[in-house]
Amino acid sequence: MNLTRRTALAGFAAATVLMAVPALADLPGIAPTMPPVEMVGTNGIELAVYEAGSGPAVVLLHGFPGLAYTWRHQIPALVDAGYRVIVPDLRGYGLSDAPENVEDYDIADLTGDIAGMLDGLDVDEAVFVGHDWGGLLAWQMALFHEERTTGVVSFNTPHIPHWGLWLHPDLVAPVLGDGDDFTADPGRDPIAQMREVYRPGMYVLMF
Repeated sequence: MNLTRRTALAGFAAATVLMAVPALADLPGIAPTMPPVEMVGTNGIELAVYEAGSGPAVVLLHGFPGLAYTWRHQIPALVDAGYRVIVPDLRGYGLSDAPENVEDYDIADLTGDIAGMLDGLDVDEAVFVGHDWGGLLAWQMALFHEERTTGVVSFNTPHIPHWGLWLHPDLVAPVLGDGDDFTADPGRDPIAQMREVYRPGMYVLMF
């Protein structure tokens, strides 16, 4: 499945314009509608998935507290640009299943849902476009399922390595003493560095 830079830029530019000016999609005659919903079995649950178009696959991942409906303005633009657009309600949202245990919402389960969704739709790989929490999930797809990831587009959620999240300067600065300085070292154990900054017993779980 070949995704040219020209095609990608055309589609994402169109989607971004409609995201920036959502009122355009509310004008008479061009109001967007969601594609029909399909329940797709994946990773032990069912996801509500909205799909339209044909061509290279683009998966749109909503944020909190959004739904697939968040992307109603972008779906037709990407379809017109020649993409197969796949938009799920994520685990716990909308019409998708919502397991009761909080342990069932870790990043391995969430990325596994999306990978299994691709299997159910007979899609080998896709570009993952995410907003807010969906942007964080898009970055993790590239880490957990690199072979399924053609590219990542993330709105308002820049990539921060797991080891660097709690060592980010904006989080470290408030806990440092006056005149103290700290620079994270990617070559050192991140937990040891966190314990230097915060407290000796600090630990972090990968969400």
